[in-house]
Formats: sequence, C-alpha cells, structure tokens
Amino acid sequence: MGHPDLAALRPRFTAPARVLLRFADALGAPRDADAGVSPVCGYLVPSSVDRTLEFFDDKGNGYGRLRPDPETVTAWEEVRPKRGRPYLRTVADDASPNNLDSLPECQHVR
Repeated sequence: MGHPDLAALRPRFTAPARVLLRFADALGAPRDADAGVSPVCGYLVPSSVDRTLEFFDDKGNGYGRLRPDPETVTAWEEVRPKRGRPYLRTVADDASPNNLDSLPECQHVR
C-alpha cells in the first residue's frame, strides 16, 4: 500500500514440489499403518440440526460431543468416560474455544 508501482502476489511455490503423506499408527506408536495397524483414531460428525460436533472412536462408539452454550460458547457432553484414542481427545480439546478440561464440572453432561 502506498506504492502504486508495486504489485503484491500471494505466496506460492515457484518450483515443482511434492508432499509425502504417510498413514501412521493411530495409537501413537512410531510405525506406519499397514494391514494390521489402523491409521483411524476416530470420526468427527457435524450435525447441522442441533449445531453439534460429535466424536466417535475407531469402532464407531460414541465419545462425546461439543454443543453450543450461551455462557461458555461451547460445552462438552461426554458419552462415556475419557479413555481410548488419545489423539481424538486432542482434536476435541483443540476444537473448543475453551479448553474442555477447564470447563466447570456442571458443563460436563454425563
């Protein structure tokens, strides 16, 4: 801005580039996924009906859901005790504007 003789371009790769993505063990072990090791740690299912984000483990069992809350912006409703896939819990924590562990106990619906 302020320099009419200059043009700004978006950042981009100026040479051919590749990205190597590999599936890893969902339990966090330092190994690649294969026929006996699943890369799936869980599933996220958004619901536009009640505006929630539901979390399921790799077997399809309900883990919990984030729902809108007028006081805390979001609230965590737990379906079962916290266990299972550690990465799925991390995604749930990061998805909430408030850290789920810092919510008052009354915000956790069991």
